[in-house]
Amino acid sequence: MTVRYLWGLLASAVVWSQSPAPLPSVFTQNIGHWETLLDKGLSTSVRKEVLAHIEKRKINTPADPNENLALIALKKVLSRAFILEGNWEDGLRHLDEVLESSRDNIQSVEEIYAKLKNDNENKIKTSQESIDKYNPYLQDLQSIRQLTLDQKKRKQELEVFISDQRAAVTQSIKNIETMNQTLKALRQDKDVIAERILNWRVLLEQEKKDQKKYKSTKEFINARIQQIKADTSKPLFDRRAYAARLVQLDPAHVPARKLWGTLLNTSMRRR
Repeated sequence: MTVRYLWGLLASAVVWSQSPAPLPSVFTQNIGHWETLLDKGLSTSVRKEVLAHIEKRKINTPADPNENLALIALKKVLSRAFILEGNWEDGLRHLDEVLESSRDNIQSVEEIYAKLKNDNENKIKTSQESIDKYNPYLQDLQSIRQLTLDQKKRKQELEVFISDQRAAVTQSIKNIETMNQTLKALRQDKDVIAERILNWRVLLEQEKKDQKKYKSTKEFINARIQQIKADTSKPLFDRRAYAARLVQLDPAHVPARKLWGTLLNTSMRRR
């Protein structure tokens, strides 16, 4: 589920304030550039740029759901940058923040939608009641072959009125469907984040266990280098992240740095 899709749903349901939200603009204007840098393995540049944008907004906590959604998206990018640098702990920490923000944002949207749904349901009810009340009069006029001028005027007024009421019902139903879709998408995104956190925690715990099997960090790194080289079925992002992790464990380890450099020069296969 893409961020732009969620923003579109939020926009359709008229959730946020009418003033333009700057943080979504920051994300949409820069995400292509950041993706290109991450594809090239230039995660440090991405990390610094994203952190700068987040720091600017630490003073005021966004109350706008779209602002919150954009902040979540920025932190996801930040987490990827940290992980690609081999700093899995900070990457996981930011993912934890993303999950917490996601839960808070869903709660805020649910509260906003509760009133909006009620308003739309009431509109459906009142509009349908008006249609049921005045449609028989229109049908009676439609059955008359020769209408007086007053009858023609009344018929036109009823046609316009009933058409407007039907349009209001259709729009209100659409609004409710959009709200349901938005909440479903937000919850699915939250679940994906939670699953990602779980996977990285498992990986970190496994790393600790695996290191204990070797006499030294150097032996552990050498074994992992062979594993990364052999496991070409893994996404390139994961292999780069692990190679960077090995460099972080021992920055002076030449084979690890060489592998990392080789993977950075390999074309990214996006997944």
